[in-house]
Amino acid sequence: MSRRNPSGRGRKAAGNKNGKKYQIRVFAEGQKTEEQYLVHWSRAHREHVILTVAPHVGSTPSTIVDAAISERQRDLRDQKRSRGNAYDEYWCVFDVDEHPNLEATLKR
Repeated sequence: MSRRNPSGRGRKAAGNKNGKKYQIRVFAEGQKTEEQYLVHWSRAHREHVILTVAPHVGSTPSTIVDAAISERQRDLRDQKRSRGNAYDEYWCVFDVDEHPNLEATLKR
């Protein structure tokens, strides 16, 4: 019998069909608060997710997105050459209240 969560619905396992944990790389604007939230979230989902936070890369959304895109492209190239695996997802976490060029960044 499968375990149930408090809402009464069955849990859906994240990740690949072969039971591998889903790997997420996070690029965050802040250096402390966002990482604390993300670590808390990853601990709550540790059975299905491996979350790693990238070193701080900047404080504007465009800088954060540029870093994520660059790392993803490098990871995919290395994976193609059998030099490691890319993450399943790359997340960018930032505030949206006072940044210029936010619309263009969100589209990227």
